[in-house]
Amino acid sequence: VDAKGRLTAAGNTTITGVSSLGSSLTNGRIIVGNVANQAADVAMSGDVTISNTGVTTIGTDAITTAKILNANVTNAKLANSSLTIGTTPITLGSAETTIGGLTSVTSTGFTGALTGNATTATTLQTGRTLSLTGDVTYTSPSFNGSTDVTAAATLANTAVTAGNYGSATQVPSFTVDSKGRLTAASNINITGVSSLGSTLNSSRIIVGNAANQAADVAMSGDVTIDNTGVTSIGANRVTNAMLFGNIANGKLTNSSITLGTTSIALGATAASLAGLTSVDATTYTGTWNGNIIGSAFGGTGNGFTRFTGPTTSEKTFTLPDANATILTDNAAVTIAQGGTGQITKAAAFDALSPMTTLGDIIYGGASGAGTRLGIGTTGQILTVSGGGIPSWTANSQWGITGNSGLTAGTNFLGTTDAIALQFKVGGTFAGQITPNIGVGSDFNTSFGLGSNATTNPAGARNSAFGVGALAINGTGVDNTAIGQGTLSLNTAGNNNTAIGQSALANTTASSNTAVG
Repeated sequence: VDAKGRLTAAGNTTITGVSSLGSSLTNGRIIVGNVANQAADVAMSGDVTISNTGVTTIGTDAITTAKILNANVTNAKLANSSLTIGTTPITLGSAETTIGGLTSVTSTGFTGALTGNATTATTLQTGRTLSLTGDVTYTSPSFNGSTDVTAAATLANTAVTAGNYGSATQVPSFTVDSKGRLTAASNINITGVSSLGSTLNSSRIIVGNAANQAADVAMSGDVTIDNTGVTSIGANRVTNAMLFGNIANGKLTNSSITLGTTSIALGATAASLAGLTSVDATTYTGTWNGNIIGSAFGGTGNGFTRFTGPTTSEKTFTLPDANATILTDNAAVTIAQGGTGQITKAAAFDALSPMTTLGDIIYGGASGAGTRLGIGTTGQILTVSGGGIPSWTANSQWGITGNSGLTAGTNFLGTTDAIALQFKVGGTFAGQITPNIGVGSDFNTSFGLGSNATTNPAGARNSAFGVGALAINGTGVDNTAIGQGTLSLNTAGNNNTAIGQSALANTTASSNTAVG
């Protein structure tokens, strides 16, 4: 009903718990929701029927194999649940390993061993061979039992190497087993008799070789021998490892050195040196006694205490003036000499700092020189001007805890160009206000997760409030959706008004109104 009392929309609303058919129902029929989602009076048919007292009946032949759950029919439900092979009964689901009472079995092949006597046998189906091992080896030709087979046997080899044993300098040694076979054979040297006989080449000696046999070899290496038995140690053959003990100084041609006028024997210690004309070194350890070392020789030339510190590389120091105290450890270096004139870190910083008041900040000026920036006032923020100079300015940002001192019309939350103002929650689109930019998406307003969420929609003058309201609207214009899911599937419909949860949720047409 509009403001003038006219009916502008009409429809039916189903009363919860009341059938649309009323209280009457035809004998033996039931109420079923039809394709239009309306309650309908139908007869129950198919596999199961029902009487007017509610008794259901499964029809004849209605239960087929596909309708029986697997492994749910027991043997007790079967008219026949067993069979007999020979004289052995076998129940369905059981297993037998022995079958009795069979009169015959016919098969193209058998797996496993067959026992009992064969009725007939002529030859082996597959030929076989016989083999002997041990003292005699023998392998027969293949036979199938139809004819005799013969073959020559061979004596097995023993561990004895074939050959002749014994000589003029050796006697043979044999081991014989109980069967009369030689199982081992070797030669034994005759004591006092060389295997080489009575001859030996000049300057050579007899040495047992790797086979434990006397061999004619030349003596070589560190020591050699002549044919009279004289041995000689070769040149450069004696090494340090061959020496027993140490070589005494008396065995050396030169056993001492002289530094300056001081003679020092090898192995001795000299606590002082005399007669030196100069000493050249990169470092000196200990205390220098005597005359001052000149600067040309690495000394100070004036007797000042030497410097201490890292010695990994040479250090060069420059004194700014004759009375400099820079290189001391008990006086402050003045500003004129490149120091601060102070002896503590805080005092040194204050001495060079251009700051004069509490809260001052130092920044680099145009030439890089330290420049002072005075403290700002409460609420100001630090910014940088176009010339790169830091300065304090009033805070014009929106604070997450709110702002104060605002001027209506001057201060606002929004954009200053033709760009939509969008809202997000948890990184997810949650609404926007679009400006009049002349390309279709003019004056759209939405608020709520996923409301009117199409990127750059072509529709205009749409209002969506609530989660998913006008969620996928594309070219639709002049639509109003208030409530979760309202007009959620509309893409091109125009002039629709939906108020209430999921009102007109499935509508894609135009000029519809739904409240509730």
